[in-house]
Amino acid sequence: MGTLSNETSMLSEALITSHASTIKFAELAIKSLLILNGGAAIAVLSFAGAQLKSGSLAIEAYSSGMQTFGFGAGLAVLTAGTSYLAQHFFSHMWDRTGTFLQCLSVAIWLGGLTAFGMGVNFSTVAVRTGAQKCEQSQPAKTSNAGASAMPRLLAENRTSQHNS
Repeated sequence: MGTLSNETSMLSEALITSHASTIKFAELAIKSLLILNGGAAIAVLSFAGAQLKSGSLAIEAYSSGMQTFGFGAGLAVLTAGTSYLAQHFFSHMWDRTGTFLQCLSVAIWLGGLTAFGMGVNFSTVAVRTGAQKCEQSQPAKTSNAGASAMPRLLAENRTSQHNS
């Protein structure tokens, strides 16, 4: 009978350790999502502010990216809240409600990760659009040599587009 008790005790300790590890990984995932989206929103805001000061581009071009990153950060906070509620219900033996909230937390977290990806896309489009507008607003290079300078200008244009 002593061996059964020892095996049960070892199984219990393993489950507790596994549960603690799961919670630590969930905390890390939620914090990472908040840092990703929040940091990206701050970076885009800083970049847009610098562009606005230099007169290169209006800040509206970056608003979709900033809004999406902000939404993703909000989803990270919501994930933390629903995860807390899930653990609360699990601790009071309301396993169905806890499982539902746990699944909801995962879905919200995935939504936050999707928001990060969309924010990256919106921000990339804004940067590309800004670069194209800057290129269009610069006066075209002209040469006194006429047609013989055209191949050189085309090569310069290709090189500058390749580097950006």
